[in-house]
Amino acid sequence: LQDTEVVDWQAGRKLVVPTCGNSKSESCGPYTGSPVVAYNSKIDTVVLGPLDHFFVTNRRPSQELGGAVACGFSGTVDELPAGSAHEFLITAGNGVSDTMQKWGDALLSATAGKTRGGAEAMQAADIGITHLGYYTDNGGFYYYNTEIMPDSSRGEESCNVSKWDNDTPNKGCYDWQTTLQHLKKYFSAATLPIRYFQLDSWWYQKVSKLDQGCDLWEPRLDAFPSGLNSSWLREPLVLHSRWFSGKNRYYHKMGFSFIDGGKGVVVPDDDRFFPYIMGRVRSWGMITYEQDFLTKTFLSVPQLQSNISLAHRWLSRMNKAAQKMNVSIQYCMAQPQHILQSSAFSNVLYGRASQDYQASKGHIRYTP
Repeated sequence: LQDTEVVDWQAGRKLVVPTCGNSKSESCGPYTGSPVVAYNSKIDTVVLGPLDHFFVTNRRPSQELGGAVACGFSGTVDELPAGSAHEFLITAGNGVSDTMQKWGDALLSATAGKTRGGAEAMQAADIGITHLGYYTDNGGFYYYNTEIMPDSSRGEESCNVSKWDNDTPNKGCYDWQTTLQHLKKYFSAATLPIRYFQLDSWWYQKVSKLDQGCDLWEPRLDAFPSGLNSSWLREPLVLHSRWFSGKNRYYHKMGFSFIDGGKGVVVPDDDRFFPYIMGRVRSWGMITYEQDFLTKTFLSVPQLQSNISLAHRWLSRMNKAAQKMNVSIQYCMAQPQHILQSSAFSNVLYGRASQDYQASKGHIRYTP
């Protein structure tokens, strides 16, 4: 999880929590959604965290309250409707993992989105979790790269493709369709049990070189001569999605409603949107919708922090569409708020907790 802080609080000393003034994060204000976990040398542990309103919550030691932990709505909220309430849960036990698990089980029970057993059963049935797959994301050889033809005179080791829509393949290179077909044959010959392919952000249409937000979540016109469908690859697909540009065609030409944050990023705010885009690709073999750049979207659309229901509404609509299409959701570049909110969503089955191909934090972030 991005920008999680670990604070060493010695017995008898004042607790000092990092603030925006001394945090390494350039946008540390919204990073207030994760539970507070405190433990001593005997691993006696206390966990305190929100049970709802995960995107507009705040909890931190307050100097005005003599160091007591204050919990409530964030100061970024513009308006609280009459009758609004915000609940928190505290659990205590011995052992960080056990106490955190108790808190998590209580969270699942409170949100009623899933139970631990139910979630584990769904995960056990998801090919993207249980089986070996091939990812073309950042760090993989075929991330914005296609295969070189055997008789090519390129004199280069790769066929690098730019991150916006331009004609491919490059001279002496195969297109993406042929590259994936050759990969499938190679895995079969090598008896590698690859059960699915992940297509990263290279597969769909961006706005321009300067605006690389998603324009249309459909195949690049130059990537797949036969179209992206199940007729030529015949493998399940994990399909990546990034932030939507404020200039996207769904918004300006197709009549879908979006919330514009004024920073070039928009959030769909339309019951029809996710059923539409997922419905267009489900027959191509999609088993998982991978929503990436969750942090970028969260920080680029201020309304997600000022409106107490907008962020939940956005992700809830995504989950309902996934339920309807019988596909899972993978979160990527998420904040603690997204992970906690996923407790209410049946089809959000997993998320990435590190940067691409590397652990993003030292070991202290994951221990004891």
